[in-house]
Amino acid sequence: MLEKYKRADFGRCPRVLCQLQPLLPVGLTDVPYEKSVKLYCGRCEDLYSPKSTRHGSIDGAYFGTTFPHLLFLVYPTLIPPKSGPTDLGSLTKDGEGKNRRRLKEEQDVSAAEGVGESISTANAALKAERYRPRIYGFQLNETAKLQRWQEAVRDRQVARLEALEERT
Repeated sequence: MLEKYKRADFGRCPRVLCQLQPLLPVGLTDVPYEKSVKLYCGRCEDLYSPKSTRHGSIDGAYFGTTFPHLLFLVYPTLIPPKSGPTDLGSLTKDGEGKNRRRLKEEQDVSAAEGVGESISTANAALKAERYRPRIYGFQLNETAKLQRWQEAVRDRQVARLEALEERT
């Protein structure tokens, strides 16, 4: 299965910000004949339905609900980063400087941490990229409102994670 993951036999993530991350099969239930297999992206941590009917007809219980997570536990070097190099075509004028600063900070942090050390959960959550829909440079009203709320919830969760990690 490791070779199939490296060859991206199950496909690649359709999300643009995931930069063609290979997908892993996962079941939604461990009970046979209930649900077909879904595909898990380790970068955005989302599930997708397979495009291929060959993969879509496989029972999800065959892989179980824990397969991708166990694979990443056994091979921690395969855990994809939550953000990667930003494509220059995706930058907007107002976000260009901010994205460059963030990339530089991430490179500095990763260089300081070293290759063998693990990143804290709070840092990984802060590095996740989000698509921000805009029309003529302005965020959409309802979407912007929802994203501000989601970011506030995420910030509270990150603060709780940091407090928990400080205790240990």
